[in-house]
Amino acid sequence: MRKANILTLNPAVLLYVTNALVAMATAWGLSLTATQQGAVDTIVTGVLALAVALAARPVIVPAAGAAAVTVLTAFAAFGLHLPPDALSATVAVASIALGFLTHQSVTPVPAVQRGTTAEALQLQGTAPVR
Repeated sequence: MRKANILTLNPAVLLYVTNALVAMATAWGLSLTATQQGAVDTIVTGVLALAVALAARPVIVPAAGAAAVTVLTAFAAFGLHLPPDALSATVAVASIALGFLTHQSVTPVPAVQRGTTAEALQLQGTAPVR
């Protein structure tokens, strides 16, 4: 018997937190222009959104939310021309909010393949995965 890890229990939360960390790193850790930061944040958000959609079921819940965050990121970066710190804060808050709002609505693909439901995962908590 092995213990469940965060990626098998909730890939959406892990990927959204990763997105928030990348957004903060581009604001404070890298010296990028506003356009470069907007491009990095938008691309990373889109790639992680695709990863969430591939890692969880039903696809529509994370895909719709992730598409909305990706569009918001692109609009904030290139339409509103937000300063880099405001863009990072927007991406971070949107990613964390989306992860929080959708994490109970998705089931990891390995669990779906085993026939486990989202409700069973919620009841299971940190119990060993069989």
